[in-house]
Amino acid sequence: MASLPPTSALRRELGRDWSATDYLLALIFDALAVANWQRQGKKSAPKPPLLPRPGQQDENNRRFGADPIPASRFDDWWEEGGQSDG
Repeated sequence: MASLPPTSALRRELGRDWSATDYLLALIFDALAVANWQRQGKKSAPKPPLLPRPGQQDENNRRFGADPIPASRFDDWWEEGGQSDG
């Protein structure tokens, strides 16, 4: 796994497209953001969000669709207007 390039499809699929250096830089980024937030002195300011990591779900991203439709049911699904089952 370590010999695969970071851009390989297998590493992306397994959620390992960041190296150890990338994770350390993200930790530094998050620590600096929180430190700056603490020093600004405004109690009403929201805490800064953490830098998203690979494989982490983002609540702001909307997903469309559901599970794949079996080929045997595709024609019925298409005639219904392509609405999701789930």
